[in-house]
Amino acid sequence: MHPVGICQKKKIPYWLLLQLGGEGFYLGSETELDIFSKVALSAKKFIFISLRNKLMLERAVGQELDNAFHTLNAIPSSTISANKLSQQKTISLVERPDF
Repeated sequence: MHPVGICQKKKIPYWLLLQLGGEGFYLGSETELDIFSKVALSAKKFIFISLRNKLMLERAVGQELDNAFHTLNAIPSSTISANKLSQQKTISLVERPDF
């Protein structure tokens, strides 16, 4: 059983967070739509980092999500990018020692 199923069975409120969703997202069958809708609609809150993802998901399930809200990343992308670059430099130094 997946975590949402456990929460639903034990009546534990849960929140969902969607950081990044693809534009090509679609639900291929009535079963997928039913399962996905139940998971999304029964969440106490559904947090979207991107307003576009919220709209895309609502379009996929065919209804507005009353439990959804849009927020922003707390860390600017420039900081994330700088950190990734710093990590890459550190890794390359560690992987290629000078003999």
